[in-house]
Amino acid sequence: MEANARDYRDRFEQAKRDFGDFLEQLALSRVTDPQGNRGSDMLVVALLNANLPSKYRPNVTVVDNTAKDLLKRLGMTGTKRTGKEGAP
Repeated sequence: MEANARDYRDRFEQAKRDFGDFLEQLALSRVTDPQGNRGSDMLVVALLNANLPSKYRPNVTVVDNTAKDLLKRLGMTGTKRTGKEGAP
């Protein structure tokens, strides 16, 4: 039974790789031959993002310290508001 589970897992992973290869080929064919009624380019992008995330999902990290810098300038970092004036 364990061998069947391992075989299934291997075949499933191979099917996922094959589908990813198919999507990449589909995207490439749309770039090299942009003519014709062929469906949604955005759907192909979404499928690439979902099925090959390590390669196609955008990993964007926004680093904006504007609010942190403003609070620091106002002297408000690291203090709790207790409701008492003058108390940290």
